Amino acid sequence: MANIISGRVQVDAKDFNGLLEAMFEYARTTHPDIWTDENFDQFMRLIAELVAYEGDQLTYYLDKQTSENFLTTAQLRQSIIDIGKMLDYVLRGPEPSTGEVTFSIDTGTFDYGTPIPAGFQVSNGDIIFETTIETLVPLGDPTVTIPVIEG
Repeated sequence: MANIISGRVQVDAKDFNGLLEAMFEYARTTHPDIWTDENFDQFMRLIAELVAYEGDQLTYYLDKQTSENFLTTAQLRQSIIDIGKMLDYVLRGPEPSTGEVTFSIDTGTFDYGTPIPAGFQVSNGDIIFETTIETLVPLGDPTVTIPVIEG
């Protein structure tokens, strides 16, 4: 609610209803001869509601902007990046995924010693990976594990 101290309105609630009540309380206290009725069809109520609406919008955007200035309350990615820059923290860019793939060679189709070139592409259905080194399928073992990077 609102409190009137030395002719000033001290608003605790920053929403539409709180601002409207603060204006009504201020008007009743400072102008009791003019403001006698809070009837909905009065022009003064219309003006008070318009000012309360604008105040509600203004405090919303001010609160939103203020929250972006603190790391614990920021919600926009760019705000977090900007706070990091103020602290001399440089955000690294995205890095591709890495992993290992084990190839099993069908010895009926391929011979041992079959080369698997660097840049050979494999997929898990959604993401394409490329081998990072060239290797040969070793003699006597039809499987080989090769490092890959998202490509």
